Amino acid sequence: MLFNFDYYQEILSSGEDIEVLEPLWLRKEIAGIINRMWNKYKNDV
Repeated sequence: MLFNFDYYQEILSSGEDIEVLEPLWLRKEIAGIINRMWNKYKNDV
């Protein structure tokens, strides 16, 4: 199944209040996006 940008946006807009449990491939995709976001800001803390 292919999700579009709006679907990812909806998930990520919930911030830390949401956790994707299944499907595993979507969980990994969201984790990858969050990891790339963290890499942009980690040196600022």
